Amino acid sequence: MSKLDYQTDLVPAGLPQEPLTFEQHVLAVLPALREALESAFRLLDVQCDAPQDLARRLRLDKSLSWKVARIAREPDPFAAIAHLPGPEGLDILQQALGRSDLPEPVVQRVIDCRAAFEALVTLHAGDRGTLEVMAGQFARDRQRHLLQMESHRRWSYRGNSATWGVSARMQLSAQFVLPSATPGRLDLAVAAGLFDFRRLRPDVTWAVSQVRRYQDNDNPLSAEKFEAVDPDYGDVGRVPLLPEFCSSPLPPLRIVRSTGGLIRFELAEGEVGNTAAMTTVLAWTYRGLVPRYLSDVDKVGQHFVTLSTPAEAVVHEVWVHRDVAVHLPPRSGLFNLLPAGPLFKGGYAAGGELPLPCEVEPVGRLSEAAMTDLPQHARIVQRVMDRLQQPADAFTGYRLRLKYPPIPTMLMLAYDLENPPA
Repeated sequence: MSKLDYQTDLVPAGLPQEPLTFEQHVLAVLPALREALESAFRLLDVQCDAPQDLARRLRLDKSLSWKVARIAREPDPFAAIAHLPGPEGLDILQQALGRSDLPEPVVQRVIDCRAAFEALVTLHAGDRGTLEVMAGQFARDRQRHLLQMESHRRWSYRGNSATWGVSARMQLSAQFVLPSATPGRLDLAVAAGLFDFRRLRPDVTWAVSQVRRYQDNDNPLSAEKFEAVDPDYGDVGRVPLLPEFCSSPLPPLRIVRSTGGLIRFELAEGEVGNTAAMTTVLAWTYRGLVPRYLSDVDKVGQHFVTLSTPAEAVVHEVWVHRDVAVHLPPRSGLFNLLPAGPLFKGGYAAGGELPLPCEVEPVGRLSEAAMTDLPQHARIVQRVMDRLQQPADAFTGYRLRLKYPPIPTMLMLAYDLENPPA
């Protein structure tokens, strides 16, 4: 076969001459690599959206040809990084192009662009995995990147389980807000649980839930005056269990109080593994706990769940009574709780918010809130509503569901408070 025509405007891609930021460097290198591949495929008379033709023409396996074709047609340079083959795959592609009847300058341009890319990896990231994480922060399709991060969070979950010596299948937080008998105040209720919790080490103690209160100005408030949903566990000093939803025998729990008004409902040490796995569900209410209306120190209603347990999933819900006229649907946030990092303050600390790869789901009524992976959920929520002496159809629910939640963090649902009546 005769040599294909060569477009003389193709020039080798080299490294940028001036120091560039990571973003600038990607925008200089990845489009050049894409153009080099597009030019080679055009001269081979192969379409970028036809990986089968590319595999046949260059004798590549289907997986590699799919990745290469995806690079050539991906308009977003940062998203293209996730599709780039590894070094061995690029070696195979480079050798296949060298065996073809492409003009040598065309092949050399691909080689030069690859060298520029490898230099980018070494300079800014050190390895391809780190580069993909960095690039994802600049990708145009932000939601797709956040979903791809689930695999990284899964590995974190496994590592945290080994480090801390515990794991759970699911963490649940369901919170309820309704008008109070105390004028200008709101009643709150909470149901919290760890499902299929197990220890990997016998000496581990662990908080099922913790309670704290803050004003918008970050002043801590007392969280002591709670009432157990189950009256059999309403004595002072008892953990507010919902025993019908807990494993048997009942998990060994205690209350631990610390500075700043923090209360921990803590599991004691115990046996390890699946045979000692347990489920713990707590529920309590507060009467007249928080202000109903907007004021100088309270502008936002915030419902938090602290994420400190390595869990496969967390579900965080807020159920708002129809007579509470706050601004819905609630907004959401995920906040860093690392002591050495930017701490949560009022929900909006600059630098403290983390990417949240899920959106608030409007659940509607309780009859529409079924969860196949947590069949007891509806009965738990109903139990709390019964204690509040409210019908289920008086509440509207909103839900956040996050797989392999990062720890330690705080997950938030929040809404603006209404103005006081004139």
